[in-house]
Amino acid sequence: MHASVHWRSVNRILFPANVNGNHWVAVEADLKECVIKVFDSKPDAYSVDQILKWATCLRKMLPSLLAYAMPDAYTDPSSFTVERPEEGVPHQQNQYVFIYLL
Repeated sequence: MHASVHWRSVNRILFPANVNGNHWVAVEADLKECVIKVFDSKPDAYSVDQILKWATCLRKMLPSLLAYAMPDAYTDPSSFTVERPEEGVPHQQNQYVFIYLL
């Protein structure tokens, strides 16, 4: 099955991700700017350094997946940066999980 949209026309990929089997975050991969943003509704669960270390696998994996989808447009993993925005991100006040939109 072929997608109706070619990967070259995709600017952003949004997906949920699980951190260490016990914490969910939302991830935005900006393919044009080569930035991976990790949105965390409970920022006290993990420090910025812990989230950035965890996101290293995304930073390595994403370019490889893109190279598979677009062999002639491979992106070097070192070109992607990882950020954890805090401004404008809703925060949980309890242990219950909720969904927010990017």
